[in-house]
Amino acid sequence: MNHAALAQAFLDRAVDALARNGFSLRLDHNLYSWRHYVREVMRDHPKTAMIASTTFDPDHSTFTKAHCYWIEVEDTALQRVGCIACRMFSTDDYLQLVRSQRLWSDKDFEFKREAVRLIAPSLPLLSGMIGHHGGLWIEPEFRRNGLSVFLPRICRALSIRQWAVDWHCGSVLDHLVARGVPTRKYGYPHCVPLIDGYLPHMQQEGKLWLTYISQEEMLQQLSEETEILDAHGNKNLVDLAKLFAERQGQAGVTSPSPITSTPD
Repeated sequence: MNHAALAQAFLDRAVDALARNGFSLRLDHNLYSWRHYVREVMRDHPKTAMIASTTFDPDHSTFTKAHCYWIEVEDTALQRVGCIACRMFSTDDYLQLVRSQRLWSDKDFEFKREAVRLIAPSLPLLSGMIGHHGGLWIEPEFRRNGLSVFLPRICRALSIRQWAVDWHCGSVLDHLVARGVPTRKYGYPHCVPLIDGYLPHMQQEGKLWLTYISQEEMLQQLSEETEILDAHGNKNLVDLAKLFAERQGQAGVTSPSPITSTPD
């Protein structure tokens, strides 16, 4: 089975599992719509840490509709449930996107008013076609039901199908890493410290972590989790998420180490 066919096989089964649990997905390549959606979330949940990341904002970053998408989740009553966004970068070095701050914006000169303190440890060269996901949101009443496990995986499968990405990456804040969310829920086998200091996309001090997965690891994950869905697809999303987590633990992950303050 080729890469696109494997990704599609997983997508078919994942979408069916969501539908059996009362959820539908809508794929959109207009990220202005995503920004509007997230701003409504921020208005309705003023205490949330959710932001309309400039990475996915067409007013701050240059990209075409062929190289981006976002997914909206609704329930059977067409109620807002959640979302996730994704872009594809073609680059010789993903970390250079971070150093130059082009990961977050290639239009705003005022945006780059402070240097980024990059503290990433020794990494493989993240180059080629790279998917980058973000903007994940689940409405509070729909949390703890497996959606945050499924959406990043669906995102990666779409990136394999549409762009044949070499890597997939994301960035998460310290409090999510402390809870094991990037590896246990999002399914990334690697989570390493990236920035300790000024965070350009949030315009504040903080700690940011890099999550990444290679194409080979994505394909292995897609294959094994497609088998799980074939064997247990009638289970609810929470039980399926637990089976995915068990598989993830057996596959092994990079255990996060405490962030240090060694500058780049």
